[in-house]
Amino acid sequence: MDKDGLKILKAEVQNFKNITHKVVEFNGRSAIIVAANGKGKSSLIQAITSPLNAKTIPAKPIKKGEERAQVELEVAGTVLGEYMRYTIGLYFSPKEQKGRISILNEEGAKVDGGKGFVSDLVGNIGFDMFDFLRMGRSPSGGVSVSGVRDQIEILKGLMDQDTLEALAILDQEKANAYEDRADVNRDVKSMKARLEGHDFSQEDIDTYSKKKDSDAVVKKIDAIGEEVEKWNRANNAETSYTEKIEKNNVRISEILDEVKKIELENELIEAKLVGTENWLSKNPNKPSVGALTEELNSINDHNTKCDEIAVLDKDRSLIEEKELLSQGKTDRLSEIDKEKKAIFSKNPLPVKGLEFDQEQILFKGLPLHDDQHPSSVLIGIGVRIGMAMNPNLRLLIIKDGSLLDKKTLKFVLGLCEKEGYQVLIETVDYDGESDVEVQFTESEAL
Repeated sequence: MDKDGLKILKAEVQNFKNITHKVVEFNGRSAIIVAANGKGKSSLIQAITSPLNAKTIPAKPIKKGEERAQVELEVAGTVLGEYMRYTIGLYFSPKEQKGRISILNEEGAKVDGGKGFVSDLVGNIGFDMFDFLRMGRSPSGGVSVSGVRDQIEILKGLMDQDTLEALAILDQEKANAYEDRADVNRDVKSMKARLEGHDFSQEDIDTYSKKKDSDAVVKKIDAIGEEVEKWNRANNAETSYTEKIEKNNVRISEILDEVKKIELENELIEAKLVGTENWLSKNPNKPSVGALTEELNSINDHNTKCDEIAVLDKDRSLIEEKELLSQGKTDRLSEIDKEKKAIFSKNPLPVKGLEFDQEQILFKGLPLHDDQHPSSVLIGIGVRIGMAMNPNLRLLIIKDGSLLDKKTLKFVLGLCEKEGYQVLIETVDYDGESDVEVQFTESEAL
């Protein structure tokens, strides 16, 4: 063989599903398996893969009316420079519907390990490139988030644990950076809206940029209370004195014996009255807190607007800080993308330019979708991934070969031949009712 790895030399199938007996001498060659629907092409593919992958064994492998069935594969080639040849047989009976496996080496000696040995030897033979490519699409034709994640998990299986851990750290940092940047940008947007939505003119901002001191007015308001009380006492005294004089004058006429006493008292009262009237003449207006209260309210209104202006000034400063922070997050996202590219460069996936993060798979910077890349490119990527899944058994199975046009089919066959892979392609014969036909694409591979 040209390349290191195993290939199928021969497959013999007996009483498997709708196949009575069929022997195919592959000799390591690629082949197209053609038949009309229901004529056994899928059964033949399933028979070939069943000894290699227990997941492909059908629920009812034995042909109706028969007691037993069997599939025997001969595989050979070099692995790590050592030539190997095995006969892998899978034997079914009514009691063993999942099959009993038997492995013989080149000398005919039994090899222990059973299905586990086969699994370690051949790798993931169950990979289907069309299923892989379809995973990323929803039934409506949109992107399937869960399907893309399943694709990513398949690609992760091609990378070592250290690389996956390094990518996971960068992916988490990238997600955090996106979230942080979104929070910062929301704050900036809110602050800018507040700045643009206020009713202050520039003259207002200049006027209310500095607070006024209200302490002096508050002290005056506190002190004026004593003056008000003093005025009230004087005013009340004037009324009281006047009333008392009137009463006393009445009493003078009625009580002559008290005239002198009352006159003396009146003289004293009149003296007080004169003093009081003099004081009131000098202080005709009752002290009022109204003017001071108005002044204090003006100061408080000024200071309230001053606080609002200060908030706007603080917002301007915070916006600058947050915009710098947002730019820093954007710069870090670019750095993360560069670091990831470096990781993929050192630990490349099967196709150069193929990479992934937590949410998407990219090829040359574009999502791995048929609306971003030609179908031939996607199929080529699928083929190379399938090759990477099977480094020892250099075999690919393509079940939906009818989806390949002639140009793409030629491309797939050429790529497999170039890389030393054997490919079995199942396709439908739409022209007739033919039974299974194996059309080899190479004259001789071994």
